[in-house]
Amino acid sequence: MAKKPSYEELELIIQKLEETEAKNSQLHRALLESESRFRLLYERAPISYQSLDENGHFIEVNQAWLETLGYTKEEVIGKSFSDFLPPDWSDHFRHNFHKFKAVGEVLGVEFEMIRKDGKSILVSFHGKIGKDVHGDFKQTHCILEDITELRRAQNALESSKNQLKTLVDSIPDLVWLKDEDGVYLGCNKAFEQFYGATEAEIVSKTDYDFVDKELADFFRIHDKKAIESGKKSINEEMLSFAAFDYTGIFETIKTPMYDNEGKLMGVLGVARDISERKKPKQHCLKVKNVYNLLSKVQMTHHGIGIWPAMKCTTLRSGGHNWDTTQMNFQEMRSFGRGLCIPMMKIS
Repeated sequence: MAKKPSYEELELIIQKLEETEAKNSQLHRALLESESRFRLLYERAPISYQSLDENGHFIEVNQAWLETLGYTKEEVIGKSFSDFLPPDWSDHFRHNFHKFKAVGEVLGVEFEMIRKDGKSILVSFHGKIGKDVHGDFKQTHCILEDITELRRAQNALESSKNQLKTLVDSIPDLVWLKDEDGVYLGCNKAFEQFYGATEAEIVSKTDYDFVDKELADFFRIHDKKAIESGKKSINEEMLSFAAFDYTGIFETIKTPMYDNEGKLMGVLGVARDISERKKPKQHCLKVKNVYNLLSKVQMTHHGIGIWPAMKCTTLRSGGHNWDTTQMNFQEMRSFGRGLCIPMMKIS
């Protein structure tokens, strides 16, 4: 038979039990306080939270969720998530919820949900599956974000970009944008014809991928000139198109582009065909040359003009040749009234 504890031993046991109870009571109060703090944090969190059971019915939602959708808690708990979706989104939910439970995590899945006032909002979900001590499904833990305005802004921006692209593509001038290292960032349809390639094939490449080194160096020099000066650089250049047989004189303007913080983004180039504009100037230069030749003609009293003798070392080379002399003589005939006789001295 076991020995009965003494009075002193009983007092010691009771004292230890009281100490253990006090510690447990203290831990219980701390646990309640911690739970209260987390509950307060959960209820006041600015991010919408929801939890579903394995059948997709609501177990819990926080205040932010209720404010986002406009419902009361009593109108939500126990209801299926599908009850808050447009009819054509139900299949989308079933498919993704099954996948969610299988994978255990979901990131950025979008749903269209119906607010209590009947308006639709677009939401993005991030969540994980909560499991019990045996590793089995317990509930979902998801946060959601109303991205309706964000998506509207993104669509507006995309529409604006498309309109700008359409506008730039309709310009007959060549338009392109390079970064500070000469790598293409974009171009319009006219520029595609210059290199005989699509914008997708041109972007991320340089002039050295399309033309010989001498011409690419020429382009690069004027790029750097615009960057170093910090202002637009204008030059004229002869350009030959790869898409079709055409060569013309182009006026090219290169302008350095900066972002809102003043950081260099790259160089914007615009090239305009000025070949037709150059023709009158070339004609005037031709007329001027002819009259310069006419001023040297010696007129006789018979109205016969004699072109002073020119010394030619050879008919094929030298300071003048027969082709040039013949051309100048023909030009003089087209502009003069008398007879001009070119006198040539050949040595």
